[in-house]
Amino acid sequence: MNFNLEINLISASGIDYTKLRDYLSLKNWKEADRETWAVMCQSLSMTAGTQLEKSQISQLPCEDLQTCDRLWMQYSQDRFGFSIQKQIYESVKRDYVRFCDRVNWPTYNSTTASGQFKFSHKSPPGHLPSRSWVGGIQWLGHMDAMSAKLTQCGNK
Repeated sequence: MNFNLEINLISASGIDYTKLRDYLSLKNWKEADRETWAVMCQSLSMTAGTQLEKSQISQLPCEDLQTCDRLWMQYSQDRFGFSIQKQIYESVKRDYVRFCDRVNWPTYNSTTASGQFKFSHKSPPGHLPSRSWVGGIQWLGHMDAMSAKLTQCGNK
């Protein structure tokens, strides 16, 4: 691990990312996943644990989304993160079922689906962060929305 590449914990919303950084540096993927959801809610001035709808993804501040993404990518050696998920999603021509197959996610959304996420460095690339934060009736469109938001923010 190269600790010389300290990530600037930038936030447009005044969020403290040290907890997320610490969980990721300890490879505590499950807590990092929960904290990612919490800071995403916080960046939208919502209560932690609120399921986010597709339309709310476009409202995430770029600085906050990029900070989360950079932390995940650095501490997983580019194995996990929103940008990794975007690359995989685009590599399967934005086919959500194929994407889910690639990252080993269930192709359905239910309260029990979250138990199918594996919080291990051995999980397939793009498996984390999970989509446990996604809600609404259009949940399967969240990758379209996330991909568009990352592009808008300048992430490849």
